[in-house]
Amino acid sequence: MVVTPRKKTNCNIGSSLDRLGLFCCRFFLLLMLVASGVLLGGVPAEAAFQRAIFHLGNLRQSTTLYSSYTQDDSSTGDSSEELTFRESYRLGINYMILDKRLAYGDLDLNLSFAQKQVSENSSLVRSDSSSSLSMEYQFRLHLLERSRIPTMLTAWQKYSTVDDPFIVPYDLSQSLFSLAPQWLHKRFPMRLNYQHRTLETDGAKNDYQQVSDDLRFVVETEVGPGESELELKAGTRTTDREGSPASRVDTYSLYANNELPFTWLDRDFTLYSRLRIGGQNGATDSTYWTWNENLSFILGRALKGGVSTRWNQRSSDDRETEFHYAEFWIGHHLFKSLHNRLEFSYKTFDFDEGDSKTVAMDYLLTYKKLLPWQSQMGFGYNFGIANTTDDLTESIVDVDEEEMIVDVLSFDHNLLHPYVVPGSVVVYNADRTIRYSEGFDYEVDYNQPGNLTLLTFDPSLDGESLSIDYRRYANSNIGYVTYVNAIDGTLELFDGRYKIFGNSRWKSQELTAGEADLVPLNQEWHSMLGFRANFEKNKFSLIASRTETDDSITSKFQGLWQFRHRNNDSDFSLRLNSTYYIVENKSTDEYFSLDKSENASIVLLADYRKKYSSWLTVALRGQVAELMQNDEMHEEYKTSVMVESRWYKFFLRGGVNYNWIVYDDYDRQMTKLSLSLTRYF
Repeated sequence: MVVTPRKKTNCNIGSSLDRLGLFCCRFFLLLMLVASGVLLGGVPAEAAFQRAIFHLGNLRQSTTLYSSYTQDDSSTGDSSEELTFRESYRLGINYMILDKRLAYGDLDLNLSFAQKQVSENSSLVRSDSSSSLSMEYQFRLHLLERSRIPTMLTAWQKYSTVDDPFIVPYDLSQSLFSLAPQWLHKRFPMRLNYQHRTLETDGAKNDYQQVSDDLRFVVETEVGPGESELELKAGTRTTDREGSPASRVDTYSLYANNELPFTWLDRDFTLYSRLRIGGQNGATDSTYWTWNENLSFILGRALKGGVSTRWNQRSSDDRETEFHYAEFWIGHHLFKSLHNRLEFSYKTFDFDEGDSKTVAMDYLLTYKKLLPWQSQMGFGYNFGIANTTDDLTESIVDVDEEEMIVDVLSFDHNLLHPYVVPGSVVVYNADRTIRYSEGFDYEVDYNQPGNLTLLTFDPSLDGESLSIDYRRYANSNIGYVTYVNAIDGTLELFDGRYKIFGNSRWKSQELTAGEADLVPLNQEWHSMLGFRANFEKNKFSLIASRTETDDSITSKFQGLWQFRHRNNDSDFSLRLNSTYYIVENKSTDEYFSLDKSENASIVLLADYRKKYSSWLTVALRGQVAELMQNDEMHEEYKTSVMVESRWYKFFLRGGVNYNWIVYDDYDRQMTKLSLSLTRYF
């Protein structure tokens, strides 16, 4: 897209001054309230400090100057330069009313001014400069903290001019008001949270205003041995975009959770109940119901069991789905190290396009044995059989709330159903309050039947659950039986310092009725072998896997080695990560576009941070990577140096970053120099 360079003018100066004036009025109103408290309370003497009505303290002031220069050159002749300068001021203060018995909080003000100049020499030879302003204040108030109704009040507002080279500048204003009282009752503690958010632009190509209000109410109770929780949410979001009619979306939800342990006939039982109701009204109306009941019981020392039911219904303007699930399982300890588990389940999916039913039986045998030298050995065998009948009028069905367990050392996850519709995978956290972004938090290889790779998840999420929605291709009228045989084994030596693990899984499906007219029945064999070692300074893992289906063969190898040495003054880490996999497609159809593809990467990353004295710290980072995708290879070299110096009330930080990317026919070099100086008052 070609954008005609503009002549710099005071664009939207009238509206900018109006918004700036309104912002200043709101901020100085708060400042006057604080100042009036100072005048009324005075500055207390040391002897009268305990009788102070209003007290100010912890005044925070700082000024930061930041400048950076970035140069991007390519052997093809393309180049660009960018020069940035930013000046920012920060002011903050804490306060107390009636010596913190009534209220306390803080007030922060941030003011920033930035200039940027960019020159490009490519197919378009152009240069441009811009300047932007940003003002922000945050006001927090803790009220009646020592009473039974402590309350938290937060007010936040930000005004900024968005002005980057080669774009039309516009004004952006954002605000937040939050009120969160609590009731600290002994048996029924309650929490209420109200939030009001606004977002508005002025001068953009298509201006819009968005206003949202959210209310959340939570009550918890412990009566006897049971625990209960009730959560109510309601919210509304109104969007008014220039050139389009205004839209409004109302959301609501109810979540109830109850845990009740009890004893009957000298046996221990625990009943878990969970109900979730919600929906939204707006451009499209939708509702959902989810009800879970789970009863677990202990019948003596060797016998355990459980019964679970689940009902899930989703309806919207264009579709309606119902999911019913029932499960019964019983487990028995034959010996101290040997455990059996037998499970029966019944699932039904009801769509607008038809229904799908599955009756399944699953048997699991596990064995664990303690060995000398703080070691142990584990073995497992799993056999499953399921009979599925699909009666559908459409070839695409929805899969809702599939659970995924995060494993940060393998990163990959195979969805339960193959032949996923491209672009349909959506990943949430366990309670579905956070939606992650495809391409940033995770990526999906739609050329493989449901292969999902995590990208940016924190290692602390290891072992946590995620919830996944997606759509899949399905056969319309078909009946088939699925057989699963799986074995796995682990060997942990010397208190888990070394671990050898592996598994093998055979899955086959046989047609009993109808025809596999759209997608073939899944015949799959998967095997994996891995080794991990964990020492005080070194970690090492090596995983090899192979998956073969009727359509493709995927071979994958992953290796990771990490060394880290830390003491009081320095921290050094070295990480080597290597991945190589080959996908060979046995047949080419609408799901597979390549007959064979190879992907490989090997990355060496080194970090070093040294504190030479109380006023000087140096950090170094270097990375070497070789990447290959579909027979196309390139190398990446990255290095950075960062120096920090603290002296008196000054903080100086300087950095140099250099990236060099080498392709077969050209290379690219990027250099960035940055310097910032902060003065604390």
